[in-house]
Amino acid sequence: MYKRKCPLCDKELVYKHKYTMNKQDKNNKLCKSCTVKKEYAKNTNKNKGNNNGRYGKRLIDIMINNYGIDNGSKKYEIWKKNLNKFKSGVDNPQFGKTPFKNGGMSYKGWYNGLFFRSSIELLFLVDKNEKMISGESFDFRISYSIKDKEYHYYPDFYSLADNTIYEIKSRKWVDSELNKIKIKYASDEFKKRGISYIIICEDDIKLYYSYNNWDRVIYDFLYEMVINKSVELTDISLKKLKSKLLKTNRIEKLNKLNMKY
Repeated sequence: MYKRKCPLCDKELVYKHKYTMNKQDKNNKLCKSCTVKKEYAKNTNKNKGNNNGRYGKRLIDIMINNYGIDNGSKKYEIWKKNLNKFKSGVDNPQFGKTPFKNGGMSYKGWYNGLFFRSSIELLFLVDKNEKMISGESFDFRISYSIKDKEYHYYPDFYSLADNTIYEIKSRKWVDSELNKIKIKYASDEFKKRGISYIIICEDDIKLYYSYNNWDRVIYDFLYEMVINKSVELTDISLKKLKSKLLKTNRIEKLNKLNMKY
């Protein structure tokens, strides 16, 4: 191994071949991090908006385009299952950046191999108690346009038992004008495909009524599922649950959770 230092930050750079190192040294090459910073200093709009190759695209679309429908979908499912392994805090590449709108407000994780993005989705999966698969695949994608702008929509779950797509959202979400348009497009398209399409809200889930309010859903229902390891939360969601328990002075529950995780 051959080594040299970045001329700007003194970071140690390692090379397999002496020729490569000498060439980089002769050209006064910077490390990758300093090179990127230098490029952004010259062009602050680099990779932003329309300049970004991923602008307006979802990761699953990119994977399917690169690897085909079958392999792309499999790679996307593997990526989703490893979401909870992503680093948190300063080790997370997203640390210090502006979060997505509504990002982090919901509890996310896995139940029976399915990834859920909210407590409502988890309530539905437990209450429904039947074989489901994720609706976030190319097979269920719906494309629609609003004011000449194209959008792609992926539903939440597909039931093998009754050939039905289930979209799980809060009542507030369903009643917005934008989502009424999205629902109409999806309903018409799935009808053409011979698939039933049903919107499920909290007041449609029997299990929700047994807890009556969202505090009990989080601190009783979700908590017990996590303690019993029926549910695996992402690292961020588990950290958030612990923080909530501390803030609401549920110390006994917090200690029990810390013993498990």
